[in-house]
Amino acid sequence: MGTASKAMNNKGQLKAGTRQRVLQAAEELNFTPNALICSLQRGQTHTIGVFAWPVQIGAVNDITLPLLKGVADGVAGSGRDLLLYSDKPNQFPALTPATFLDGRVDGLILGPTTVKPEAVAMLANAGLPLVVLYNGDVPDSTGSVTIDNAAGVAAAVDHLVELGHRRIVFCGAMMTPDAAERYASYVSSLERHGLPYDSALSVIPDDWISDFEEVCRMLIALPKPPTAIIAGDDASAFPLIEALKLCGKSVPEDISVVGFDDCPAAANSPGLTTVRQPAQEVGQLAGQLISRLLEGAPASECRVTLPVELIIRASTAPPPAG
Repeated sequence: MGTASKAMNNKGQLKAGTRQRVLQAAEELNFTPNALICSLQRGQTHTIGVFAWPVQIGAVNDITLPLLKGVADGVAGSGRDLLLYSDKPNQFPALTPATFLDGRVDGLILGPTTVKPEAVAMLANAGLPLVVLYNGDVPDSTGSVTIDNAAGVAAAVDHLVELGHRRIVFCGAMMTPDAAERYASYVSSLERHGLPYDSALSVIPDDWISDFEEVCRMLIALPKPPTAIIAGDDASAFPLIEALKLCGKSVPEDISVVGFDDCPAAANSPGLTTVRQPAQEVGQLAGQLISRLLEGAPASECRVTLPVELIIRASTAPPPAG
């Protein structure tokens, strides 16, 4: 191994003065070892991929930015770099499992709905270390970070029932495992309180809701209209509140609304009652767990479910009299 290579890679036996002169010369020449060549030599890129949903600048109605900040902090703690893949509609060429197996990343963190279950299985079978967010149903070799959706919605139902509500809606698209868990908890919580299940109070389309005003008009027109709505997430709660206003209803005087996530905008006056999930901690744990997988930890030790907390603000109140 040449003297320069020994000095730059801190390997071999060199006198301190020789090593210092080599490093000083490299600095004066603005020389930096080629990262691609180094990664080929060691068989690792020291880079973690993150495949997330589309990132929107100024997205205060969802948890994307806190989540990604957590991922960045978690990965940085291991001295690795981060490569962000963003899912975009009609992207060409489309991202496929093969995209992540081309040697650019040593491991991958997957956001919910970004990759189908069969693709996750393919990546796992190919030996790529994986951590999946918000979905605990993963292959045996894969890590995961999830949240306690059931406890969060149960706390929301308990809060509304304690206020006196009996006609409670669940409104959320069934597009993720999180959504399915939240809806199942809504149904079981009604049963726990002895409240009858009414399918007319379940607004659970397979795709994102495009017209919240139509949803609100449909609910208000019911023979026995609801007095409270649990939204599948904060990103749905805010347009629901605006749509209720367009329909002549005040929140919470006429209808209470509860969200889920506690996104940055939820604390803005007058404030949204919502279930707080630790999005930044979810991301940070994912970054730490992918590093543990790369270091040889069993996948069974790299699966975590984090607690959530109901945050009561100004969007919930007792139902109107009468």
